[in-house]
Amino acid sequence: MKDLQYLLLIIGGFIAPVVPYFIITGFFIFADTCFGIWSAYKLKQEITSTSAARIIYKMVVYNFLILTAYLIDFIGFDKLLGIQFPMLVTRFALVIIAVNELGSIEEKLVRVRGKGKGMWGMIKKVFSVAKFIKEKKDEFYE
Repeated sequence: MKDLQYLLLIIGGFIAPVVPYFIITGFFIFADTCFGIWSAYKLKQEITSTSAARIIYKMVVYNFLILTAYLIDFIGFDKLLGIQFPMLVTRFALVIIAVNELGSIEEKLVRVRGKGKGMWGMIKKVFSVAKFIKEKKDEFYE
């Protein structure tokens, strides 16, 4: 029993530095799931158990990717290359996951709202409105 407790403590100590990465990954998966449910509702599509099961599959695969990347960092990949950037491979894996999930969200937005009205279209619109407000502010103060 004592050996099992020590083993769990060692595993917990090894995993502890990447727990924030698990949380961030979970947030991206949750956001993608929310947008998926929203797009299914808007397009009047049925949500099946197989599509819901992909959430668990994503969590397992993404967390395994993060753990594998952390193991590579733990072994000393940054020291091998002479880079003074801790957890480089782990952070790179998180960026890949984030870009993948953001792309999925963008795909759902475009499917529901139409071409050019996805996430990047909304960001462009925000910047154009900000530019318009700035121009009007300058005219107002002149």
